[in-house]
Amino acid sequence: MEKALTEFFRALGSPSAPWTALVIAAAALYLVYMLKSGMLSVKTDKIMLGKEAAETEQVILRRQVEHITMTINGTFSAIPRHPKFDEWRTRFVLEKVIDEFVNLCMFNHIDTNEYYIHLKQNAIWGIIQKYIWNELYQTEEFRSYVDTVVRELIIDLVNIRKVYGKQGR
Repeated sequence: MEKALTEFFRALGSPSAPWTALVIAAAALYLVYMLKSGMLSVKTDKIMLGKEAAETEQVILRRQVEHITMTINGTFSAIPRHPKFDEWRTRFVLEKVIDEFVNLCMFNHIDTNEYYIHLKQNAIWGIIQKYIWNELYQTEEFRSYVDTVVRELIIDLVNIRKVYGKQGR
């Protein structure tokens, strides 16, 4: 190992070192160009690189966002009403919840682990509690409803990634 390092540092001091570095940099840039343009793609069981991989990821994200929007907007009719129910405040809160779920998808780390689901249930509950004022939405029954919707939606999002991810491979 020590001998290899000595040879490496000696090569750095040689007169041909700048040209060698230039050739390596050009080759790396050309490789990146080929991956992005679709001329080259790499597929293994763990990684997928190239234009097809980017297109697959776009399809997954579109399907996930579409499902999030339909699911969360679909909960509007199931939300309990009270005499001073404000439809527009409710729609605003639902949009905040949709934004949070879209962020989860963008970071691409969604998991069905119980602790992960619990953390996301707390995050969504916090968003709801931040913008509501009626005690009807602070009950354990409503919390249970929210937790169920969050759990089912996370499981659906993971399944969407599995199904559409396999189609791209």
